[in-house]
Amino acid sequence: MAHIIGKQPNGLYCVYTTIADDISMYNYTEEELVQNALKEKEKEIREMLAAQTSTPRSEKKYQEIINYLEIHHSKEEADNWHKVFSQKEVK
Repeated sequence: MAHIIGKQPNGLYCVYTTIADDISMYNYTEEELVQNALKEKEKEIREMLAAQTSTPRSEKKYQEIINYLEIHHSKEEADNWHKVFSQKEVK
């Protein structure tokens, strides 16, 4: 467990991090905690995308995904997903 969230006597929240063994946030509303977590997750995902999607590495990673689908499901399912991924439609 890296973080422990506690409700303070004033009704706001504090966060204790077990990594640093210290208070990392205090006097936060529930909404502020959620927004902070979303920002951190967004940053993490963007860093992961930047690291994993540089060509040609990203093409290799894509093939790895298709291979996993073949191994853990079937070639037919992998082919079906490849067709879906190849469509120009954006959701």
